[in-house]
Amino acid sequence: GLVLHSAAQNKNVKAVISFSPGDYFGEKLPSLKTVFPKITQPYLVTSSKEEADGLKELIGGVADQSNLQSQFIPESEGFHGSRALWIDQVGADEYWAAITAFLNKIAPS
Repeated sequence: GLVLHSAAQNKNVKAVISFSPGDYFGEKLPSLKTVFPKITQPYLVTSSKEEADGLKELIGGVADQSNLQSQFIPESEGFHGSRALWIDQVGADEYWAAITAFLNKIAPS
């Protein structure tokens, strides 16, 4: 989630991939509900299927597909955090496919 705060404040951040972002910083940082509308850069946020609705609520409908801002929701139960990419993790292929597609869109070869 910290990378989303950084992107909202720093236009040198070109794009963001965030795994299971949430309001984990208590009163030290504002809610991501107020941060997502300020992000103009492309982003891909992921979560487990169980966390997806909560993340969708934080995004608040401000994701802009034309600006390559999206949420990946796995078909499987998925995973919390970047462990979704671990080697030999069953179901990791979904996440890798979404990340590869995102990277290819923002930096085509």
